[in-house]
Amino acid sequence: MAVNWSTVELIDLMVQKYGVGTATDRADLLRWLNAGNDAILAARAWWFMENIQSFSFIEATPKITFGVDVADVLDIWDADDNPLSWMDARDFDHLYRPTSATGAAEIWSTYHMDHPQQLVVVQFWLIPIATVNGKARIRLVQTALNEGGVGPLIPQEYRIAAAFKGLELMAMKSDSAQNASQYKAEADELLVKMMAEDARHTKGRG
Repeated sequence: MAVNWSTVELIDLMVQKYGVGTATDRADLLRWLNAGNDAILAARAWWFMENIQSFSFIEATPKITFGVDVADVLDIWDADDNPLSWMDARDFDHLYRPTSATGAAEIWSTYHMDHPQQLVVVQFWLIPIATVNGKARIRLVQTALNEGGVGPLIPQEYRIAAAFKGLELMAMKSDSAQNASQYKAEADELLVKMMAEDARHTKGRG
């Protein structure tokens, strides 16, 4: 039977690998699994952390707010798939925020709300004259893993790398260099494959 490598299954693997009679408290292992997952995601701008999301330019509305699953907006296209021009937020505020000119949106910029979840806001110039569809290339947010259903955004075939990376970090913390080296080798074997696939996706975008 194929394993989905949910958070529950990843912690089960960590319990098995770390050994009976050692630190197998699931809450503690969950923290290390999150640490391992975060370390992998921070290593590079992985292809699977990006997505194309549809949205609507709203008539007479100069900005839209994306959801909690969006870390950043990378590109914007209009209804005809034409890319809009990006501008730094400070320049945008200086040149365009005071204006009320309307028309088809041409320029966009982003800022993050002063909010615990740091929601991404995209502002437009010109202010849309009609409600039309658009598309955005977004960078996703990895919600903290839990056993209630939140799993890694890492593709299924590579997810156990997060468990091994977590075990590596845990072994390093406990000064078990031999175990850390073993877990690192198992994580790196998968990460090499992930990086090769990432290179293929990056080449495809270019």
